[in-house]
Amino acid sequence: MSEWTSGLLNLYQWLMTTAFGMIAQILQQTPYAFSPTAHGVVQSISTVVTNFSFALLAFFFLTDLLGTTINFRVKKFEDVIPLILQLILGGVILRASFWICTTIFGLFASLVGDISGGVDMALMTEGIEEFVTNTQSLLDDLGFIENALVFLFTLIFLLSVFGMLLSCILVPITIMFEIYVYSAFAAIPLSSLLSSQKSIAINFIKAYAGVCLRGALILLGMLLATHVMNSPILRLDDPSASGVVVEGFALMLVPILQLSLNLMIFQKAVQSADKFSRSLVGG
Repeated sequence: MSEWTSGLLNLYQWLMTTAFGMIAQILQQTPYAFSPTAHGVVQSISTVVTNFSFALLAFFFLTDLLGTTINFRVKKFEDVIPLILQLILGGVILRASFWICTTIFGLFASLVGDISGGVDMALMTEGIEEFVTNTQSLLDDLGFIENALVFLFTLIFLLSVFGMLLSCILVPITIMFEIYVYSAFAAIPLSSLLSSQKSIAINFIKAYAGVCLRGALILLGMLLATHVMNSPILRLDDPSASGVVVEGFALMLVPILQLSLNLMIFQKAVQSADKFSRSLVGG
């Protein structure tokens, strides 16, 4: 029975490392490399939206011109020149809206490259492997009945793993989808960047930067999670380290508790990094 339980633990390790690898790989992709077809569609939409946004740019220009005229801030013809230059520069920004989004993404993507390049990727799965090895050694101290119960609970536990890991994998995919949407319609909010309604563009840039930053924070959170899960204080099978004394029949609960704790730490790392990036930059 312990061999079957070990097999389930190996399956658990494969699921965790595979999910970990998929998330890390997605986070290191550019929008074009992730889906060239989707990237092409986004560029086409961006071109159409940009043409529409020139009407908004003209509206903001006329609004500002009317506001300055009513308030008698335009006393000479020369006073209109800054507004005209503002209109021309706004047009340049609209034409470069897709490039601006690509540049912002590239700046934050460099953080992902620094994190993944500065740390051996093998170390990021080492914590999971160490956990499975420690748990498998713990099975030798269990009897047949305890091993059977651990096997049953582990089997049930793995059924819930799929859903939890799937939600973690969907996070970086959602990030890429949001980047596509932001890039496609960037010209609309950016049309207000040089007008009196510039807060619209500023909030857009902050929100988009938060989406781009999320990838780097999630990768960092996953790196930390794989080592936090092996913290001595969380090692329930080591009373000298954790201070928790587990004896007798209750020993069978240790693998189950540690499996649950392992996965919760992993999922919480992804969710926390996602939430933190929103509050840090996205507002």
